[in-house]
Amino acid sequence: GIGIQVCEGYDQVIDVVSKKGKSKLNNRLTRKHGWVVQKYMERPFLIHGRKFDLRVFVLFTVNKGKNLRRPVNSYMHGEFYVRTSGVVYNTSRKGVKNTMMHLTNDAVQKKVKDNYGKHEMANKLSMVEFGEYLTETNGVPADYVESVLRPRLKEIVKVTAKSVEAKLNKNGRKHGFELMGYDFMLDENLKPWLIEVNSNPCLEQPCPLLERLVGG
Repeated sequence: GIGIQVCEGYDQVIDVVSKKGKSKLNNRLTRKHGWVVQKYMERPFLIHGRKFDLRVFVLFTVNKGKNLRRPVNSYMHGEFYVRTSGVVYNTSRKGVKNTMMHLTNDAVQKKVKDNYGKHEMANKLSMVEFGEYLTETNGVPADYVESVLRPRLKEIVKVTAKSVEAKLNKNGRKHGFELMGYDFMLDENLKPWLIEVNSNPCLEQPCPLLERLVGG
């Protein structure tokens, strides 16, 4: 969550990303990494009125040699998991400034101990639990996650892998791999949107679900 800010308009975006911005942290990040400006999703799909995202682990392997069909292979984990916010979502001005409402990663959610784990253990849901929630609240088929959602996520992963395959093995190693953490959100129509791709994703195991997915 470092450096992420939600802005109310163009002028505020310019203030944040410019060297004249008030935050020393923002200036340091700007000089080192630059900025990505994304349009906010005004109508995200919610779980019990709270925001969430989907974390998908993807393993990339690179191979160097002649006549290789694909210099980069990507393998999506068979099961994603859901990271939830402990705060009810709202679009008021006060809500815009509440990072607990917008950011679902543990580093942020753990800061308010009264909310962390209040609704779901460690603010996490399994893929199966998420599918059951979709069926109960939206009436989608019981196999919606497996038959519709996961294939859509997989297509997005394939596109991103293709877009960066020339950059994943700059040193020309014969073999290599890297684990990535993909974060998706769903809009009110259940369309998945890629938010970001994280290198060195968090592999902590704060609950039995992650003990199984990461450590098992």
